[in-house]
Amino acid sequence: MVFALTLVPTLAGAAGFIETPDECYMVKTMDKPAKTIQLAAMGRCQGRPGRVFVDLDGEVTVLRDGAVWKRQTVQPMSMPDLVGTMVKAKEMAKSMVLPKNAFEKEMQAKAAETIAVYRSPEYQAKLARETARIKREMFHEQLEAIPADRGGAKQVKALAKQESPKRARLQDDERIYVFISSSMPMETIRNYAVSAGQYNDPKKVVLVMRGFIGGMQKIGPTTSFVADVLKRSATCNLAAGEQCDMVNTNVLIDPILFRRYGIREVPATVYAKGVKVNLPEQSEGNDDVVVGSFAVAYGDASLEYNLSKIAGSVSR
Repeated sequence: MVFALTLVPTLAGAAGFIETPDECYMVKTMDKPAKTIQLAAMGRCQGRPGRVFVDLDGEVTVLRDGAVWKRQTVQPMSMPDLVGTMVKAKEMAKSMVLPKNAFEKEMQAKAAETIAVYRSPEYQAKLARETARIKREMFHEQLEAIPADRGGAKQVKALAKQESPKRARLQDDERIYVFISSSMPMETIRNYAVSAGQYNDPKKVVLVMRGFIGGMQKIGPTTSFVADVLKRSATCNLAAGEQCDMVNTNVLIDPILFRRYGIREVPATVYAKGVKVNLPEQSEGNDDVVVGSFAVAYGDASLEYNLSKIAGSVSR
């Protein structure tokens, strides 16, 4: 499952979505060791393909009403998926008569995770940063009349001076991935985050972790770690409610990307070209994502140095 923590959170781990023949199909049983999922129609079918959450990853066998329907790969899950699933569930409830939900506690836990991420310091900091950016770009003249201590022109200009120099923008089919781990020195990871943020392109230049710290059931340590990585000042205290300036970088949790590029150690920098994604919400490490060419540089060196090492092996 892919988890993007930038505050546009995408989610990764051993869970995600599978396709269903219709929106009315729900998971009846799930055999984790055998990686088989039994679907059953519940309520009135609408003739529209759907998808459901499963606590599995990789390739699974999906059965419909007792017979094999198809084999498919579990699709990574993002935060918008969780919200959209809850909204769709409410709409379907109006026309469905359901038996007692055996997964009620699990659903409540997932909903609680969603709320926790939304209320997390890094997500709220992202909202604050985007608000400042919109003020700076769209309401510059009006800000001249607002006092600095209320986010006015002087404060906005001061923030603008702190911005790092921008790098050349990547083409739509180019990617730079920096593979990291929480075991690395925090200063090293922050340096990568700042360098990635200089591209001002968080969808194409990202930091990637293999999984959640302590496992998916403990999302708190991971969100705290990512918040520390992305805050521009190491001394800013998010836990105390301070409004910290954040680096414009994404941190993905995506083990599929590690597998796709054969990453055996961190830190590692990957430059990929010719990347073509069919579904924006899926992991870019999925087998159906086309990659023209790529090169990997290992070692605890700056992002700029690693890219210079692989520049000769990938034609731009």
